[in-house]
Amino acid sequence: MTIATGDEVVAADVAAIQTTAASALTAAGTALANSTTALSNSVAAQATAASAAAAAAVALSVPALALATSVGPSDLVPIGQSGSTVAVTVTTFQGAVNASVAGVLALATSASTAASSAGTTAASALTTANAALSAAGAATTLAENAFNVAGLTVVGSVGSTDTVPIDQGGSTVAVTVDTLLAAETIDVLSPSGAASDADTILTGQGTNVLTRQTLAAVWTWIAGHLPGFKKPVLEVTANLTVDATYNGKILVVTSAGVTISPNYALMGAGFECEIVTSGSGTVTWGAGVTATNGGIGLGVGAYAKFMAFTSSAGNIVLASVGTASGGGVSLPGTISGLTAGAVTSTTLAFTWTPPSSGGTVSYYQVQYRVTGAGSWTQAPGTSVASATLTGLASSTQYDLQVAAGNAAGLSAYSATVNATTAAPSIAAPGTPTALAVGSTTTTTATLTWAAPASGGAVASYTVQYRVTSLGGGWTQVPSISGTGATITGLTASTQYDFQVAAVNAGGTSAFTVTVNGTTATAPSTTAVWGTYGTTIAHGSGGNIYNLNITGGTTPTSVAIGFSTSQTVAPSPMPAPADGWAGNFNGTWWGTYMNAPSTPGTYYGWAMGYAAGNTLFTIVGPPITVS
Repeated sequence: MTIATGDEVVAADVAAIQTTAASALTAAGTALANSTTALSNSVAAQATAASAAAAAAVALSVPALALATSVGPSDLVPIGQSGSTVAVTVTTFQGAVNASVAGVLALATSASTAASSAGTTAASALTTANAALSAAGAATTLAENAFNVAGLTVVGSVGSTDTVPIDQGGSTVAVTVDTLLAAETIDVLSPSGAASDADTILTGQGTNVLTRQTLAAVWTWIAGHLPGFKKPVLEVTANLTVDATYNGKILVVTSAGVTISPNYALMGAGFECEIVTSGSGTVTWGAGVTATNGGIGLGVGAYAKFMAFTSSAGNIVLASVGTASGGGVSLPGTISGLTAGAVTSTTLAFTWTPPSSGGTVSYYQVQYRVTGAGSWTQAPGTSVASATLTGLASSTQYDLQVAAGNAAGLSAYSATVNATTAAPSIAAPGTPTALAVGSTTTTTATLTWAAPASGGAVASYTVQYRVTSLGGGWTQVPSISGTGATITGLTASTQYDFQVAAVNAGGTSAFTVTVNGTTATAPSTTAVWGTYGTTIAHGSGGNIYNLNITGGTTPTSVAIGFSTSQTVAPSPMPAPADGWAGNFNGTWWGTYMNAPSTPGTYYGWAMGYAAGNTLFTIVGPPITVS
């Protein structure tokens, strides 16, 4: 038996310690290696999670849009949660992943300090890291497929308030369907070529659903209605100034001595209407009218085509005179021998000699005025060479003239003859009092007054009125029997001056002091542009311009034109062949416009007319004529 010495024991203990230390070192090395692998996988998981966050941040972008170059902490990531798609911030999403990674790192740290359980801990860390990597991959897949169009629910309709994603300034935003479609205006479309029968336009047939229609079909519809078109007929009983509202109409004059005057600025080149006299109606041409027969008007049963045009000689208004009843007749010569006869305080009688040349006389037209006054008054026509004027003022000198007429028109008026009425046989009435304006409508005003307190007995009253802002001449309403009257034919929203005088055989009293009254306001007429091209080629034809007209008075005609000014209207407005809008669909009026021949910036103007009044004027945005 060998007994170990103390040194041998120590040596053995040292060897055992070295063996144990080597084993511990090996185990620690293995744990460190596993920890390194776990950490590497954790870093990979974190990178994958960051990729998932970035993918989620751009998941809502439309594929055709530019890609973002960075991801912010407040950007949103779509995720599936309990069967619904919801959004979380990138910070929240990445925090969840980082929490998993932090757990892995804690396990790895424990492995390095606890060698005895390092293998188990490292394996657990590796499993956790792999799970985090798998979760990150799943998150990436979720982000990539979150808004896969093929996977969305299919709906059966789209409403005006539904939203659509768009890119705006580098950001994905949403707009309503209404807002998106509002940007689709006609000016963003490509210009069309020359029109053809196969071209199509949008229509609505009984519903708000859009359908298409060819121009050939539209023309067939128009052609089917043309045979039934009839020119509007308007009866004329008082003096008339012709403007654009009478274009294309037949004017039937049924009162004697009606003066028809032109307003070329409002008629425009190409204006045309027809004038016919009927019954006892006769016409005297106002200043600016040239008659083809050299006459001064139209007689009974006469006809003229009234035209306006521009030539090298300037603006011309022509009355091409014919006969409404047919047959060719010559204009009568001028009468002679006009002589005043018997007079009373209110009447003048006179005679004359028929003309010795020209066509056969059908009637005579008498006109008179207070000597020195500007305008003439036409008396009713007569078929004999004498007449008596009634309703005159006493002790007053009058100018008298006579013209001969037939179907060809009126001769020149005779030389002027003067005559003076007699002094009154009874006292003229005093002036009425307490004139007041009562109720009004858009076209009428009711007046009341008190009978005069002095003078002769009142036989009747005469009311006269005028537009306050215009001043000037008065319109008279005679032969009113009572102390009140309703004046008709007024214009809405207009202030008028009113006066009244008393009348008897002795004369007419002074008119009362002026009182004012304003007619009621009529509903306004509103016009809004519809189709309105802001870019057109100079000299091009077929440019569609239309507008929607609602409320108030319906226009009888609408003119559309181009002006280089936003404040000065086209002068004149376009003629019927280029600019007169037609009513093609209820409240819609429109026409095909010829573009200006000179390039530049223009503005579209539209004016609506009815009964001689301008209902509205609207000006559109700038139009570039290239």
